Amino acid sequence: MRTGAIVSLMAMVQVAMAQVSPHGELKIPCETCHETDSWRMKTEPTFKHETTGFLLTGQHKVIKCASCHRDLKFSDTRMTCTSCHTDVHRSELGTNCLGCHTAESWRVPDMMQRHQQTRFPLAGRHLTAQCQSCHDNASQQHYVGTPTTCIGCHRREFETTSNPEHSAAGFSTDCSQCHLLTALTWDASFDHSLTAFPLTGAHVAAPCVVCHPGNRFTSLPAECVACHRIEYQQTSNPNHVAATFPTTCQTCHTTSTWRGATYDHSVTRFQLTGTHATTPCQSCHTNGNYQLVFNDCYQCHEAEFQLSANPNHTVANFPHDCRPCHSTSAWRPSTFNHDQRNFRIYTGRHRRTWTACSDCHLNTANFTTFTCLNCHEHHQSAMDPAHANVRGYSYASSACYNCHRGV
Repeated sequence: MRTGAIVSLMAMVQVAMAQVSPHGELKIPCETCHETDSWRMKTEPTFKHETTGFLLTGQHKVIKCASCHRDLKFSDTRMTCTSCHTDVHRSELGTNCLGCHTAESWRVPDMMQRHQQTRFPLAGRHLTAQCQSCHDNASQQHYVGTPTTCIGCHRREFETTSNPEHSAAGFSTDCSQCHLLTALTWDASFDHSLTAFPLTGAHVAAPCVVCHPGNRFTSLPAECVACHRIEYQQTSNPNHVAATFPTTCQTCHTTSTWRGATYDHSVTRFQLTGTHATTPCQSCHTNGNYQLVFNDCYQCHEAEFQLSANPNHTVANFPHDCRPCHSTSAWRPSTFNHDQRNFRIYTGRHRRTWTACSDCHLNTANFTTFTCLNCHEHHQSAMDPAHANVRGYSYASSACYNCHRGV
C-alpha cells in the first residue's frame, strides 16, 4: 500500500475515533496517555496539565483523573473549586476555596490565626471549641453573619440556668458581665465592685441568695437595714429600737463582723478622752438613752460634785464645769490653775509665798471669798488717806484685788 494511502487511512481512523471518543473534543494525540501496543493508560502520562491553566499541586497530583474528570470528559471541565468540592458554606464565603484551604490538605491549617482577625477573636474555651459549635449544622455551616453576641450561642444556657434564674432575675443577655470570655469554664464571677454596692468583709463570702432572695438582682436597696433589720430589732445590748438608733448600721458596725461594734464618738460634740474612752456606754447613756445631749460634766458627775467636801463644791458655789480642776484621765487629784484665772500664784511675786489654799481662802466652805490681809497687812488708818482720791475704794480684799490683780 502506498504511503499516502496509509496516511489517509490513519487520518480517517483518527476522525472516526474522535467521533466516538469518550473524552469529547480532546485535541491531543492518544499516545500522550495510552500505550501504543494496547489501549491501556500509561503509568506516567506525558500530558502537561499546566497547559490547561490548572497546575496540579499537592493532593491534585496523586488523585486519579476520573476524580475530577467524571466519565472521562476532559474538555469544558470547569476549574472552580466548587465544581469538585461541595460548598458547605453555601457561597457565603465565595467560590475561591483557596482563601482558607490548600491543595496539600483540605483541613485549614491556619484557621485559628484567621479567626483572630475577625470581629470575634477566640479566647478561653472558644479556642478549643469545634467550629460546628458556633457555625451549626455541619452540612450547612454558616460562616458569614454568625452573631458575635454571647446570647447568639448561649441562649439555651441563659434560659435554662436556675441558680440564679437569669430570665426571672432580669439579667442582661451580655454574658460577659459575669462569665469571662477568657475563662476555661462557664463558672460565673460577677464583679460586684462595678455596682453601687462593692462587697467588702464578710459580704465577699456571703452566698448571693442571702442578699438576693427569690433571684432578685435588680432594684435592690443598698441600705444595711434592708438585710439586717432582724439584727437591728433583736439587739438588746443596747436596745436599738428603744434607743431610736439610726438604721445606718455602718456608723457602729463593720462589714468584717457584726459583733464588736464601735462608735466614733469624736463625730459628736462630746469627744471621748482619758477614762471616758473605756467607760461602758451605759454609764453615761442610762436606761438605753442614747439621745442625750451633754453640755457639761455636771450631767454625769452631779453626785461627785455634791459629795465633795474638800472643798465643798456646793457651798463654795463652784461652777458645774469640772474641767478647770479635774481631768478626764482621773477624777483625783484635782488641780486648779490660778494663773489662768488672772491671779498668778505659781509665777510672779506670789510664787512660793503660800503653802495652802486656806492661806487666802479662810472660809474653806466658800472659795469665792478670800483675803489679802493675812500676808499684806495694811492698816486701814493708813490706807484710807492714801486712797482718798480713788473712786470705789473700800478697805476690803475684794477691792484690793480689783486694782492689784496683776501683782
